[in-house]
Amino acid sequence: MDKSGKIFTIPSGINFVQAIAERLLEETKSDPLELTHYTILLPTKRSCLLLQEAFIHTDKVDALFLPKIKPLGDLSENDFSLIPDHQINGLSILPGIDPTKRILLLAKLIVEKTEINFNKALFLAKDLFKFLDEIQKERINFYEFNEIISANYALHWQQIFNFLKILFHEWPKILKEEKCLDVVERQNILLEQQAKIWKENPPKFPVWVAGSTGSVPATAELMKVVSHLPLGYIILPGLNLNLDDNLQKEIREDPCHPYYGMLNLLSNLNYKLSDVRPWPLEDANIPLKRNALLNQVFYPASVVTKWDQLKRKWTDIDKAVENLKLVLCANSKEEAEIIAIILREALEKSNQKVALVTADRKLARRVTAELRRWSITVESGVGLSLDKTKTGEFLKLLTSLVLHQTYTTWLSIFKHPLTSMGFSKEYFLEAVKEIELKLLRGSFITEDLETLIKKAYDLNLDKASNILEKTKIIFHDFFGLLKDNHVNLEKLIQTHIILAESLVTTDKVPGYEILWSDHDGNSVLNFLINMISTNSNISLSTGKDYFDFFNYFLAEHIIYKDYNVNSRLSILSPFEARLYQADLMILGGLNEGVWPSEPEFDPWLNRNMRTILGLPLPERYIGLSAHDFFQLACAPSVVMTRSLKKDAVVTTPSRWVKRLQIFLKSLGKEILVPNNWIEWRKMSNHIESISNFSPPYPKPPVHLRPRKLSVTQLQKLLHNPYIIYVETILKLSPLEPLEPIPNASIRGTLIHTILEKFLYDYERNHIPDPYNYLIALGKKIFSSLLFYPTVWGFWWPRYERVAQWFIKSLEFYKDKKLRTFLEISGQYTLTLSLGDYVLTAKADRIDLMKDGGLTIIDYKTGSIPSMRKVNQGFYPQLILEAIIAKAKGFSLIKESNKIQKLEFWKITGRNPAVEVINLPFDIDNLIEEHHEGIKKFLESFDDVNTAYPISVDYQTNDYIKSYQHLARMKEWIGQNI
Repeated sequence: MDKSGKIFTIPSGINFVQAIAERLLEETKSDPLELTHYTILLPTKRSCLLLQEAFIHTDKVDALFLPKIKPLGDLSENDFSLIPDHQINGLSILPGIDPTKRILLLAKLIVEKTEINFNKALFLAKDLFKFLDEIQKERINFYEFNEIISANYALHWQQIFNFLKILFHEWPKILKEEKCLDVVERQNILLEQQAKIWKENPPKFPVWVAGSTGSVPATAELMKVVSHLPLGYIILPGLNLNLDDNLQKEIREDPCHPYYGMLNLLSNLNYKLSDVRPWPLEDANIPLKRNALLNQVFYPASVVTKWDQLKRKWTDIDKAVENLKLVLCANSKEEAEIIAIILREALEKSNQKVALVTADRKLARRVTAELRRWSITVESGVGLSLDKTKTGEFLKLLTSLVLHQTYTTWLSIFKHPLTSMGFSKEYFLEAVKEIELKLLRGSFITEDLETLIKKAYDLNLDKASNILEKTKIIFHDFFGLLKDNHVNLEKLIQTHIILAESLVTTDKVPGYEILWSDHDGNSVLNFLINMISTNSNISLSTGKDYFDFFNYFLAEHIIYKDYNVNSRLSILSPFEARLYQADLMILGGLNEGVWPSEPEFDPWLNRNMRTILGLPLPERYIGLSAHDFFQLACAPSVVMTRSLKKDAVVTTPSRWVKRLQIFLKSLGKEILVPNNWIEWRKMSNHIESISNFSPPYPKPPVHLRPRKLSVTQLQKLLHNPYIIYVETILKLSPLEPLEPIPNASIRGTLIHTILEKFLYDYERNHIPDPYNYLIALGKKIFSSLLFYPTVWGFWWPRYERVAQWFIKSLEFYKDKKLRTFLEISGQYTLTLSLGDYVLTAKADRIDLMKDGGLTIIDYKTGSIPSMRKVNQGFYPQLILEAIIAKAKGFSLIKESNKIQKLEFWKITGRNPAVEVINLPFDIDNLIEEHHEGIKKFLESFDDVNTAYPISVDYQTNDYIKSYQHLARMKEWIGQNI
């Protein structure tokens, strides 16, 4: 290598790390041991692994020594690994503060100094530290803020500055107490110390800084020192060396340009672009045409206006766009499917490496899921938050009991696949079934463990009792700690771990083996151990604080599988793809706002303040992202994809794609070419034929069909025979809801219960104040629901009006009726050709009048059926009760069988509170007609050819929803449910 040059650049489209490796091997081929004296500084850990891999897979030597390869971006984790031992003496640098402890301490400080709750304080602390890291990265002193604080600023800015004083004045004190440094500040110190040592004592070994653009000032300072070392070299990624002075000037003023950062870096290093030399490459197969094309696409605005002149110079545009394609997809789902197909196709070619690079995390997850169709696992740099792992999700679920010990939460824990509580899985699941069906479902009141245990014993539920007793023991310490104030965090986490292990222990395997044995579980355990070791002296005020703390950090901590750069297939973010090279690069999610992302809003400073302080404007990060795109788009084969719609919203193409398309259009070229992928995607989802499904039409044997029905069941048989087939023949019924929400049906049940209880007491006891008695009774029965706003806000006022009306009705009927029968049961036997058929009914109320007549009353808290429908027999309840009463089927009514009235009482609480609707028919004729009609109807079901079809008449089938899945309605009725 020509030693006179200090700064080099490797063109875009060339495998950066491979070019470095080949050059190093070339320089040390006479003495391979000399390679160990080289120090190579790269931007990230991943780039270091890529360089190591490039050495390992080289075919130039059979065996080799590796140079010292160190990551600049992770220097805080490597401490003094760059500094020779004899130069470390005298240096004393405090350790970096743990990230979780850092946020936790500041959040507690915010709560102490303000009225902000702990949960919000955690997120606020994160934003504040993001701001602080940027300030420290740019090496701006806290005290410089005093210079921009002025009375001229609006009041809200003064309030923000006062709030920031918490950070600037109090945080350094906390760091001093903890004897720690902020990680960014510590990294700055390490880089500065390294630069100082090398400046004062230039190393005798070669030092190369490769792949860094010097976006961090401390890194740029180190690069400056390296560039002046006798054996120091800087290798920049993808810098155009053919920029004239005017272009350079414009680019230096445009933070969105790919070369903005590197040109300003050269200025800071006291170098000119003309001082930069091209990297000596053995393989001269540089994608010059693609580089030239993208350089012109990214030219500043002043040159863009001259595109018409520039296009005349292009004579071989086909070479520039060779293997460069753009695929437009209808939506994100289609984009993921097409990318998966492209990746699948690429894997058919032996030894070809392929990568998806995208800034859209959701798209990356979708592609990963699509690849599973072909049993393809992929190396993904997207990462996974701990709360999305199986173990993390379980631990998070346990903390939800801190807020509410609801039946839903308890059942979620009991039915979690990991939970066994020391029992065999079979026994445990049987017990949980008992708990769910006998104790939890259908109950409005969420009762504590003690009450549930008592209920389980009362109902002789042995298995449920054992599980609940064990639950009480296992959770005792955890709940006890959460009740205390100022609980030590270390003790809380340890108890949390013990609780989780106790819950997942089976009769054969201890819990720790189940929870922590796999990669994700081990990552969660390491996270918890680190939390304990770094936060042992911290206490939390309430259990709610622990819930907020645990769930916040679990979601914030991202884990990655161990890097596997040998993998032929990778999914990477643009940052992780820096210096990465694959045979095929798919650039996905190229929509504005995604790649590049929108400039972040700074809640602390406006643009003018940032400029005064010397902070970079948000657009600078677009420039870095533009350089990533430029580098990736120069790969040998590139497919760019974007969705025309995302979440049903029309998208805008990425500015770079738009520029590229416009420029190529001016040259009469199009990269949006027809391809097979879209067709393959359609074919992969194509269904050759669709089977025609018919509604269920069951015809069970006659001997299995019911010979006894209640009036409610008879009405179901009239409206929807399939329901009777399910309930009486298959003997299936819907589960009671878990923590049911009050609805019209529940309201009706409560009203019925209250009126029945009241009239029963009223007729048997002397009640001096009936109205207040009825109100007190209502409060007692409504008590389990009064905490629902709809109940006390709407139901209760209406109930009070119903109570008033009811008391007045007592006076009205006092001299007319003799006795009232409530919820009275009766039955009637029909004689059919195949035998007797029993019909049963429970009448809401039957009044025996003084003249010997019977008034049969049906309470309705909902709508009243039309008289036409009643007369036609679609709502037979009152009529069937009349048939039973006439036949003296109500055993408690012995005095009379004369039916005087059939009434619906519409109880709404509106105006009027209760409406009495008398059936306007001749009752004897009505009874006679319906007796014969019901007999013929039931007789028809004694024929084996009569089916139990399902009806989709929604006017008469409000309860059909519970049976849709059994009838598989979506298979034969489409989506019209």
